[in-house]
Amino acid sequence: MEDDIFLRPAVAGIMQQHFVEARLHVDLQKHLTEQQFTRNKELQKQMTKSRGMPTFVVVDAKTGKKLGETPVVGLSPSAQTENWLRFLAEMNAAAGRQ
Repeated sequence: MEDDIFLRPAVAGIMQQHFVEARLHVDLQKHLTEQQFTRNKELQKQMTKSRGMPTFVVVDAKTGKKLGETPVVGLSPSAQTENWLRFLAEMNAAAGRQ
């Protein structure tokens, strides 16, 4: 996603204008302390319904409220782009943006 879909002009423009990326690493402890890794796993349980990775979660920065989530599914790049654009539009609407 990061190397393909997120770089497409239609997607990149929306993401740069309305979203801030933050990552929660829960698959490898390689660069994290035991405390950080444990906290990340707790946050994953709190924020997502899925244990699959990656799962994208949108949180309203002002309220801390979770607006939505979506896993990445094995679709063609064009279908992924369409699905991602639809998801971003839904998240913008949930946040009261157009």
